[in-house]
Amino acid sequence: MSCKTAAITGQCLPILRCGTFRLPTVTCVPNQLPDLEVLALFDARLRQVPRDPIALAAAARLATRQLRQARSVGDRDAELRLRGYLGTAYRILGRWRAASGHLRAAYSLARAANSPAAEVVALIRLGEVDRCRDAFPSAEACFREALAKCRADSRLGVYEDFALQHLGKCLLDMGCHAEALSCLDAALHLRTAKGDAALIASTEAALNLARRSGPYATD
Repeated sequence: MSCKTAAITGQCLPILRCGTFRLPTVTCVPNQLPDLEVLALFDARLRQVPRDPIALAAAARLATRQLRQARSVGDRDAELRLRGYLGTAYRILGRWRAASGHLRAAYSLARAANSPAAEVVALIRLGEVDRCRDAFPSAEACFREALAKCRADSRLGVYEDFALQHLGKCLLDMGCHAEALSCLDAALHLRTAKGDAALIASTEAALNLARRSGPYATD
């Protein structure tokens, strides 16, 4: 999977940026950390769960060691990327408190660095942690804030489909099927324009789930 596709889930982040969005260039997490996409799979509710819990926990330990090194030399860029990676890894492992702690720290680092894109990425990642632990009001708030930022700043428009996708899945979990479908349709339109097959497939999977559930069930 390319850095572009993996950005939101935590494998790569941009420099103006952040984990879920890339503006000018995208930089991968340092020192060859394992690809989290390979170590995870999606469950029936489209939430990432461990494919290999032992390997995933080992990846988190390795990233933790790298984080200590980055902090010891004051490398804020590396710290931001590594906290995004760890937040995602711990989310997949179901360790909500650890995941939220790293992602809140990432958000603070992004604000301190005046990186709107990194703020948006951290917000989406935080929202996904809350969605996975069924804290839907706070998840929805994170996704809506991220979406508002994307629409208010043309430089962040490249991340609007991610915000819509995650908001749509959250609304689906909440039983708000009509608005969920609207968000997912909008995300699909943007992703079709991007021409990214992996992103399109991801949104189509979410739309299929939405159409199989609630008042919009077609099966």
